[in-house]
Amino acid sequence: MNLNQAREKIAKLLRLQTSANAGEASNAAQFVEKLCRKYGVSSTECETYDPERDEVIEFPFGKSYYKADVAINHLINGVSKYYNGTCIITNCKNQQGKRIVNVIASKANRIQIELYLEYLIETMDKLATEAKKSGSWGTKSSTYKANFRKGFANQICNRLIAMKNEQKRKGKPEFNQPALVILNRNAIEQKATQAYLNDTYPFRRKGGKTRHSGVGYADGKQKAESVGLNKQTEGSKRTLALTGIWLCDLGSPKTHLMYTITTKPMTQSQTTSNNTSQKEAISRLSGITKGKPVVTGDAPQTKKFDPVADQDNRLMQMLELSLAIKDKKSEYDDLRKSFMNDLKAALDDNEDNPKIRHSENERVHVYLSKRRVYKYSDKLTAKRLKLEAQMADLKDEEAKEVRHNKADLIKQTFTVSFKA
Repeated sequence: MNLNQAREKIAKLLRLQTSANAGEASNAAQFVEKLCRKYGVSSTECETYDPERDEVIEFPFGKSYYKADVAINHLINGVSKYYNGTCIITNCKNQQGKRIVNVIASKANRIQIELYLEYLIETMDKLATEAKKSGSWGTKSSTYKANFRKGFANQICNRLIAMKNEQKRKGKPEFNQPALVILNRNAIEQKATQAYLNDTYPFRRKGGKTRHSGVGYADGKQKAESVGLNKQTEGSKRTLALTGIWLCDLGSPKTHLMYTITTKPMTQSQTTSNNTSQKEAISRLSGITKGKPVVTGDAPQTKKFDPVADQDNRLMQMLELSLAIKDKKSEYDDLRKSFMNDLKAALDDNEDNPKIRHSENERVHVYLSKRRVYKYSDKLTAKRLKLEAQMADLKDEEAKEVRHNKADLIKQTFTVSFKA
């Protein structure tokens, strides 16, 4: 069997044996690696494999384009980094104005990167099309499908980061590779990749930021996050079932997932896919389901009050509410901005304060707020600058008195802040 035949067979098996659920996409990385080992298309199969001698190569992935497909580019970047590679966007030599994404990684990882990306993109497009046809709220928006794909791609990449971090801590038990071996190989491959990038592209710039919101974004993100990180993928061999509490960094557009891991051996008949949403998973794992305590695993339920568990429960409730507020705020802003053109049209019709009211409840309405900026005379501008300088000096003097204990404390207030 030549390389192309093995590659086609692995791609076929991947699609036949992997669930169509979007969350299972993040598990396919391990499955692809196992299949590659089975058919001998990865040099990591050999006991004599030395990552220091593995060749770093550069290869294009996807089609050339004038306008970038943000979701696909995000997936290429995430999968490349999962396999200790990177990617760069270059100009096509024979097609003026067109660009293409090139992946830089070790030669041994190329086929795994290509197979995994093909599977992820196929799953993403399939689910985005199904969601668009579902007729649920927001699907009529012209940008729904694009935002869905962005949310899916972003969350898949976040989960790949979490999987890689777990490998750094636990290694790969299914391949009998301890964490130290994984860390050493990652360091060698990443160093070689970065050296190739610096030598080949010494003058490069960072890409721009992508807007992570819009109608459909939350739906795509939810599809990609609603399953556990690992699943059993072959025969009746025993595997480690991972369960944990998910904590999301709400302050970052690229959400990094952190989790607490407990392990226990399971057979394939015991392994099931977790199709609950993120909020349901948080509620179940933190013991909050309809206000009743829930016991997971073999631990017996106890009626004794545990102050630490009580604090954990309240923190998880705050996290759940924070996630809901974030999703709803994005939807609210999109709906609010959808009235902009209608209100501006009314403004063009010489209406001083244009409003759009509900047909039955007039108290429910939207209106156009104006914010005007003026340029003042040089005299007033100079006066403002002088006052601002005096205020800055005043604040410095006040801070100095506080430092030297010359100011009297007359009031002190406290505020509880939440961060996840």
